Amino acid sequence: MLDAAALAKMVTSLLAPAIPYLLKGGEQAWGEASKKIGTDTWEWAKATWTKLVSRSKSKLGGEEKTTEIVKAATEVANNPSDEDAQAALRFQIKKLLTDDPELGLEIEKALNEAKKSSDQTRIRIGGVDISGEATVTNSGNIVGGNQTIGN
Repeated sequence: MLDAAALAKMVTSLLAPAIPYLLKGGEQAWGEASKKIGTDTWEWAKATWTKLVSRSKSKLGGEEKTTEIVKAATEVANNPSDEDAQAALRFQIKKLLTDDPELGLEIEKALNEAKKSSDQTRIRIGGVDISGEATVTNSGNIVGGNQTIGN
C-alpha cells in the first residue's frame, strides 16, 4: 500500500482538474467534466470525492457543515493553478487518509481497478494523458504506459 502522503499527492493530482465540476454538481457540469478529463477519470473522481467528503463529515459527527477538505477544494476551484491551494487540499486529504487507513485502501484499490479495467483506460492529469499499461510507484510517479503531453 502507498503511504498516506504519496496517495494524497496522487489523489490531489487526479482530482484537481475535476474539482470545479465536483463542487458545481448537476448533470451539465458533470457532462462537461466527462468531456474535459475523460469518462474513466471523471467516474473515479466522483466516487473518490464522495468518499472523501462523506468520511470527512462522519468524522465531524455527521454535522452538515463545510469540512476542511471542502474548503481546501473550493480554493483549488477558485485558483486552479495556485500550488499553495493544491498543497492545502493535499494536506487535508493526507490527514484524512492517515486517520482513516481503510479509506486509503479503498481509494488505492479503486485506482488500481481503474488502471486494470482496460488497455483503453485513459487517465488525464492536467495536460498529460496516460493510457495502456502504466504503473504507479510508491513515490507517486507514473511509469510506463502511453503518455501524451498536450491537449
